[in-house]
Amino acid sequence: YCRVQRWAPGAQEFLLQRATLQEGAQLDMGNLNIGGRVTKSHIIAQLLGAHSTSRVYGFVFGHGAQHVDFHSLQDHQAPHTTSDLLYKAALKDASRLIYTGLIRIAKSAKQTDAYQANHNLLLSQRSTAETVPMLEILADDVACKHGATIGPVDEEQLFYLMSRGIPRTLAERILVMGFVQPIIDQ
Repeated sequence: YCRVQRWAPGAQEFLLQRATLQEGAQLDMGNLNIGGRVTKSHIIAQLLGAHSTSRVYGFVFGHGAQHVDFHSLQDHQAPHTTSDLLYKAALKDASRLIYTGLIRIAKSAKQTDAYQANHNLLLSQRSTAETVPMLEILADDVACKHGATIGPVDEEQLFYLMSRGIPRTLAERILVMGFVQPIIDQ
């Protein structure tokens, strides 16, 4: 499943995406958010059957005064399940992203493998990002990881490109494209 959102600048979006995976099921989902003034998204993957797999990827390009509020839940209810979530955001102007993600592993979900990451690139002094990755693990014998980053474009990388004659705006665009490439590859 792949979704591209390009709402008009004044639009408000309230989105719920929910997948329920039974035994052996596999979900591959990609979301690209570009437009709208306010976006509030809830993405839920419930892994109810053994050997089910969920892979969720997304990218937000925030600009203007956009506000993006993104919540995710990777809910492991069965053993031998796998989930992978990677969301990235590049924020410029006065745009803002708030990410809250929860990996929940039930007591019955032994030998589960879950990963969650949210990485944010701030392209202006006024853009902001908040990220809250959470784990709720009730089972033993699981592999569960989460991570988050927030920061500006790497000045050394920018300098390297500019020292080769690439104008600053184009160099920054190249770095943003490199940042989002793992999402595009998926």
